[in-house]
Amino acid sequence: MRSWPSHLKGQKGISTVAGALFFVIIMITLMIGITFWSMSVQREMNDIDVARASEDLIINEVQFVSTPEKKVAINVTNKGSVGVLIVAAWVIDITPGQPEIHFRSDLTELPDYARDGGVPLAPGRTVVIYVPFDWVSGHVYNVKLVTQRGRVFIYANAQAP
Repeated sequence: MRSWPSHLKGQKGISTVAGALFFVIIMITLMIGITFWSMSVQREMNDIDVARASEDLIINEVQFVSTPEKKVAINVTNKGSVGVLIVAAWVIDITPGQPEIHFRSDLTELPDYARDGGVPLAPGRTVVIYVPFDWVSGHVYNVKLVTQRGRVFIYANAQAP
């Protein structure tokens, strides 16, 4: 005994076709949305890469200061066409015959630079960054500055007095 009306006998398969049609419409809509999202992300990443490539810092000089506390004074100039935010400094002891020691200073946490989230540097400007560091007389150091966009600039072979 059947429980459905017999007048639908000749219309088999219509719901299958309608379901397939809805599925195709949904898939096309999703693919178009994903394509536009992907293009937007690629454009944004390209803009970030262009800005990163425009960063150009020159570390002019590194001095080792001992009064009132030991610190490293890094004189840096922005030669690029975009403003730069310096967020970290590395001081690496590369003295021959000594173990290599790495020291990272997060500039965003130092009291002098925390308000700005680091050290902002406009194009063409020069600034001196003071990093607290217990340097050793006669040792040789590499100094690295890291920007918010991820560029790293190096001053090699600075010797402490």
